[in-house]
Amino acid sequence: MNLVNAIGLTLSRDQLVDFFLYINKPSNGIVERFHHILNAMLGKVVSDLQHDSNDKLPYVMAACRASPHSSTGLMPNRPFLGRENRMPLDLVMGLPLEESVGDCAVDDFVIDQREKAEAAYRMARQHLGMAAERRKATGL
Repeated sequence: MNLVNAIGLTLSRDQLVDFFLYINKPSNGIVERFHHILNAMLGKVVSDLQHDSNDKLPYVMAACRASPHSSTGLMPNRPFLGRENRMPLDLVMGLPLEESVGDCAVDDFVIDQREKAEAAYRMARQHLGMAAERRKATGL
């Protein structure tokens, strides 16, 4: 809105929405695909009257974040956090041995996180390359 005001335009709300959708054309497909997936998942857990959608949304989002991406083969948290999502079962049973930090020095922890991130990015790049080859072979 500040950009519009700075250049002296007066646009209606609909015109602003159209303007920003036009600017962000490449990202619309990704967002719309996610919304389609999110709506489909919510439709499976929300009651018929849809009064409990706000209560179910955090759990559906957790399920989305805990699902491997089709192109990268990784869950979204792996490249960014160096680990998968923590689940309620982790609280009951404890963390897997390779994920427990223990009495690790700060420098060792940072080096370990960097190695995990680099490994995740290498794996993601490899999966993305295979996905691109599949798309090229199928003509998509």
